[in-house]
Amino acid sequence: MRNVRVVDCTFDDVGKDDVVEGVTSLSPTNVTINGRKRTETISR
Repeated sequence: MRNVRVVDCTFDDVGKDDVVEGVTSLSPTNVTINGRKRTETISR
């Protein structure tokens, strides 16, 4: 998948919050994972 946007989401009790597989570009906007705001775009 390419150019995935996640907007206005909260994810709690995530075991590994830095694992992204099968995505070449992920852009979070107003996203919280385990209480921590995530704003960085992930490109691979």
